[in-house]
Amino acid sequence: DQTGTWVEYERELPGEKFPELASIAENVGPVKVYVKATKTESGYFVEGRAETKLDLICTRCLGTFTYDLEASFSDQFLPEGSFDHDQEDSLFNDQASTYQGDHLSLSPLITESLLLNLPMKVLCSSDCQGLCPDCGQNLNEETCQCVIDKPDPRLAPLADLFKNNSAREGDN
Repeated sequence: DQTGTWVEYERELPGEKFPELASIAENVGPVKVYVKATKTESGYFVEGRAETKLDLICTRCLGTFTYDLEASFSDQFLPEGSFDHDQEDSLFNDQASTYQGDHLSLSPLITESLLLNLPMKVLCSSDCQGLCPDCGQNLNEETCQCVIDKPDPRLAPLADLFKNNSAREGDN
C-alpha cells in the first residue's frame, strides 16, 4: 500500500450490530455507512458518516417517535503494537485506534459518533407540551380540565403569612 492511496465504500449494516444504540432506542433501523480510508505513513486515516433511524421515547410526553440520526466521524488507525508506551505522547497512544493485518474495526467509532450526536433532551417536536403533571394527560393530544396554577404546597406557610399580614392591615 502506497501512502496517499485510498478506498471508499458504502454499506448498510443491520441495527443489531450496534447494541449500544439498541439499549437506548425502541427500534434501530439499518445503519448506512459511508467511509473513506486513506493510507498514511503511520497507518490509515478513516473518515466518513453514518445515518440511521431510531424509535425513541420523548422525554416530555413519553410518546414514541422516529428520529433521524446522522453523524460524521474520523480517526487515525495505527498498527497494533506500533507505538512505544514510554514515549511522551503515550497519553494519546493509550487511546489510539489500532488494527491488525488488513482489518479495521469501525463499529466502536461509528457507535461513539452516533451516540454523541443524540440530543441531550430527546423531544418528539420542539413544541411538545408534555404531560399534565396532575392527571398525566398527553397535552399534545388533548387538553385536560386540571387547574394548572396550583400553588406549590411547600410555599403554603408563606401564603398563610401573607393572609395574616393582610388581616392585620385590614384591622388598622
